[in-house]
Amino acid sequence: MAIDNVRGKRILVTEDLHEEGLKMLREVGMELVQWEWQRLTDPDLPTDVDAIIGKQYFQCNRKLIDRLLPRLKWVITCGAGKNNIDEAYCAERGIKVFNAPGSNAVSVAEQAIMMMIGGLRHLNECQSSLREGKWLRDQLAGNELMGKTVGIIGLGAIGKALAKRLVAFDTEVIYYDIERYEDFEAEWDVTFVSQDELLARSDIVTIHVWLDETTKGMANREFFSKMRQGAIFLNLARGPMVVGEDLKEALRSGNLRYAGLDVFPNEPNEDRELVSFPNIIVTPHTSGIPLEGYIRMNTWAIKWFFDEA
Repeated sequence: MAIDNVRGKRILVTEDLHEEGLKMLREVGMELVQWEWQRLTDPDLPTDVDAIIGKQYFQCNRKLIDRLLPRLKWVITCGAGKNNIDEAYCAERGIKVFNAPGSNAVSVAEQAIMMMIGGLRHLNECQSSLREGKWLRDQLAGNELMGKTVGIIGLGAIGKALAKRLVAFDTEVIYYDIERYEDFEAEWDVTFVSQDELLARSDIVTIHVWLDETTKGMANREFFSKMRQGAIFLNLARGPMVVGEDLKEALRSGNLRYAGLDVFPNEPNEDRELVSFPNIIVTPHTSGIPLEGYIRMNTWAIKWFFDEA
């Protein structure tokens, strides 16, 4: 471990981290400078720091990096994604970037399965009808997950964690990724297909890819038109991957039976119409942060920072 490299250094803490993570930083002798991510553009921002740490909301862009140079050496984000960090500029300026890949994979996979079953079993309608005094037992019986074809777009850490768990439900798992994972396919009986074949065959389609220029807006009108009639669509990756108006149209038309969203183009969510659809399960970007996953995201990122600083 490179503890001696960070001992006594100042670190800008931009979001509420779990106490386990904060304790790790204090125990190696780092000085914590608390500063909310919403105020990173303030003129009185402390700039005499060696590192900056946060979660997904702090934007470590060129402007912020320039303000923290020449002292800034390390950027840590407590999560799997790094789309809030200008990695290319960090590399150019000799700044090391750390994250926590795979730390919340199980957390997100479990929530994806919750949404799948919730859509198949009409969870929203069951709750709302009972609260209205109705007893729609036959109408809302729904369907089993067993026997369904689930298409996973993106077989990274989260996609793999999800595929493993879906095997226990006796589903057919197919996937599309820019890479093939033949060893994983053989071990877990999952099948690689093209994205178009995945959309055409799947009863449930779930996205687990990085957000970049190739994936932004990928779930659009054409994407939904290629899906099976009455399929379920999930996005627990990043909100900008989905064109909101096109998703609404797919839900209105019945082309989609159900949708599940944990992420939104703007967070907190601003599209009240979208979340009001009866055939959509929505959560406020909670899939990766149940207590256990939240602790892992914080502590893993910091541990790798200590190891490689």
